[in-house]
Amino acid sequence: MKKFVNNIQKILRRAAAAALFVFCLGGALTAHAEPNAYDLIVPDADTRYYTDEEIRDMPLQVVCYGKNEIYARHGRMFVSRELDEYFRLQPWYSGTVMPESFSPSVFNAYEQANISLLSEREKALNQNGYALDQPGYSFDAVTDYIAARSGTAPGTTGGIGENAVCDNHNQIFSTEWFSFDIPDAWMPGFVYELNEDSINFCCGLVWNNGKMKGTICTILRSEEWHPADYYPAADYLGDGLGYSYYLLYPTDVQYDPSSSAELQSYLSMSLAVPEVKDSFRIY
Repeated sequence: MKKFVNNIQKILRRAAAAALFVFCLGGALTAHAEPNAYDLIVPDADTRYYTDEEIRDMPLQVVCYGKNEIYARHGRMFVSRELDEYFRLQPWYSGTVMPESFSPSVFNAYEQANISLLSEREKALNQNGYALDQPGYSFDAVTDYIAARSGTAPGTTGGIGENAVCDNHNQIFSTEWFSFDIPDAWMPGFVYELNEDSINFCCGLVWNNGKMKGTICTILRSEEWHPADYYPAADYLGDGLGYSYYLLYPTDVQYDPSSSAELQSYLSMSLAVPEVKDSFRIY
C-alpha cells in the first residue's frame, strides 16, 4: 500500500514521462485491443430500426431492460431499485435526469420506434409487462442473453482474457487463467480493456468523458521477460501454466485534473488496487 500511495503522489511529477510510458504501453500491449464492459442489449437502438425477428428470442426481463436501456443512455434515472442497480453497474451509464424531468423529446426516430417495438413485445409476452423489484431478482437472464447473442462468454478474446467474466453480484472478476475479488471502490463503475497479454482496468467516470483512459492498473502476463525491467511500478503476482503475472500501476496522469469528481473517483479506485493483488488467484 505504501509503495502504491507513493506512486500516486508522484503522478504529477512524472507527467513529463507520460508520453513515453503511453507509447511503450501501446507498442507492447495493444494487440487485439477490445474495450469491454457489460455490452448493450440493443446497441444500435439510436441508429437503426430493430425488427420483430431480432427481438423474438429475448426473454421478458431482457425486453424490459432493453427498452429502459434506451432511456438510460440519455441519462434518465430510475425509481425501480432493480433498474437503478443494473444501470449503475454499467460503466457507460451516468444518471443525471430525474424521471419527472425527463423529456421523450430527446429520442430520435429510431429510438422512438424501437421503444414502441420493445414495449409491444413486452406486453405480448406478459399483459402486465415484466414485474420489477421482485424479491430475489437477478441479472442472470440479461447477461446470459448478451453472451449467447455474441456466441461467446462475456469478454472472451483469447490470450489472457480468455473467458473473461465480470461478476458484479459476487464481486469477482475471472478469466480462464486467474481471478480476483473486485474492490468495493470499483463497484460504482469500471471499464476493462482486453489485449492479448494484458487487461487494462479503467475508472468508468474518466473513461466516459472521452478525454483520457483513466487506467487504474494493468494485469500483465509474460513467458520470458520481466516487466520490472521496463516498468519499475510492477508487482509480481505469481506463476501458472508457463506464465508469470504482474500488476502494473500507471505512472502518468489518468484523469482530468480540473474535474473534482473524476479526481475523487479515480483516486478512490486507484487506492483500492492493492486489494486486487491480495486476492489474486492463479489456476
